[in-house]
Amino acid sequence: MAGRMRGRTAIRTALMLILLGYGITLYVGLPAYIDLFSVNTVLGLTAIIFTWHGGVIRKFSWGWLVAVAALLLLYGWLPAKFILYSVIGIAVFSLMETLYGRAGRLAILSLILMSPLCEYFATVFGFPIRLWLTQMAGYILHSIDNGYRT
Repeated sequence: MAGRMRGRTAIRTALMLILLGYGITLYVGLPAYIDLFSVNTVLGLTAIIFTWHGGVIRKFSWGWLVAVAALLLLYGWLPAKFILYSVIGIAVFSLMETLYGRAGRLAILSLILMSPLCEYFATVFGFPIRLWLTQMAGYILHSIDNGYRT
């Protein structure tokens, strides 16, 4: 029994060291791509923590390995930082599932939504929406007071 517990502790320690290695790779490999203290990153990590299902701990998930391999092949053909971000995120999810149980769909969605690529899309496509909202606010103010011009 004691040998079995030491074996599990050794495996968990090794997996945590691998997670630390992924963190260092993320910090060194993508330093300007991810802002660790941005609202997206902090809220995304918080959402991942609170939406993780846990439960049954499996030995290893081959689906994550296939996803990582496919994205690495895609990264070789199209070297984009978002693909590298996705590879590291999925690899970390694979290790986390091995340690703490199954990830939920919301945790995966949080990983995608906290990526800088989604922030770029929100900035680009959100600007026309903000202009339209400002225009509507101007129309409302103009309807209240005719002296106000937009």
